[in-house]
Amino acid sequence: MWTLLLVWGMSFLLGQHVFEHQDINVVLPSDSWDQYLVVLGGPFAAAVLAKGIVTTQTANGTLTKTTLPPTDQANIAQVVQNDSNQTDLVDSQYFLFNVVAIVYFIVEIAAKPVLPVLPAPLLAVTSGAAALYVGNKAVSTNKPNITSVLPLSPGAGDELTIVGSNLLGGGSADDLSVQLAGVGPLTIASDPAPTDSTIVATLPVVAPTGSASITVVNADGNSSDPWTSLSISSAAPAIIGLGSATVTPGSPLTVYGTKLTSALAPAVGTPQATVLFDGGNAATGDIGQAPGDVGAQMVEVDVPAGVTGPQTSIIVVASGVASQPFVAYVA
Repeated sequence: MWTLLLVWGMSFLLGQHVFEHQDINVVLPSDSWDQYLVVLGGPFAAAVLAKGIVTTQTANGTLTKTTLPPTDQANIAQVVQNDSNQTDLVDSQYFLFNVVAIVYFIVEIAAKPVLPVLPAPLLAVTSGAAALYVGNKAVSTNKPNITSVLPLSPGAGDELTIVGSNLLGGGSADDLSVQLAGVGPLTIASDPAPTDSTIVATLPVVAPTGSASITVVNADGNSSDPWTSLSISSAAPAIIGLGSATVTPGSPLTVYGTKLTSALAPAVGTPQATVLFDGGNAATGDIGQAPGDVGAQMVEVDVPAGVTGPQTSIIVVASGVASQPFVAYVA
């Protein structure tokens, strides 16, 4: 804007000198030249510095920039918008202060064909806005950022909900990656689809137990800082209780547990589990969701007649994985 305006202004004033025979020192007074070096050089310097800062940030992974297809054209609104097409206060301030200075220049030169002397406050606010613009570029970052992972203590094979910001980085969800340290990429759910703030991914059943860290890598290859507050437990099923105080041979029994539908062997149709009494007496039943408890499951079986007391050791085998023994009294 300043380039076009000064080209027009200089041409007009030189025309006054040539065709109207006005003194060149009158239409272009030397005491105002340094001001126009500021208003013209300032934006150029700010643009060059901003470009250098953004290039460095994209190279080191702290800032993600995407290239628009050739069919998408730039528009004047982008002058005051950020990468999310939202109005940016710093960019708006930079633009508006310069507009004020430009309007002042046009009015002054139209009223009197002399290169105007810009007021010091106007130079100060335009220069300050340029410096603020460059400073804002220096502190900007939109690298992927993880703020939480739920649950904090998942089991191998469980789903994780990763919450954060800039997780997609403006790129495609097809190129998104969630990395588990020491294992590799996790399977990302398509429903719900990943967003800039939420990703749902599944831990492999072979994930090592204990402390682990998760990293999100967006489509541009920029990585988040590792999320290390994760503790993975075993994928093995576990018995948490029985539907009755004692086990009665020949009678139905409800066994409550967790991880009964292990991901080791995804079931087709209705999943089933085998309940072993004393390691030999087996009974099979369908696995269902326990009422009133989101995290618990249950399997109903008939206790084999061969179970004898006074105690019995119960083990649940789901998808080929056995739980730890659960001891109960026999009626």
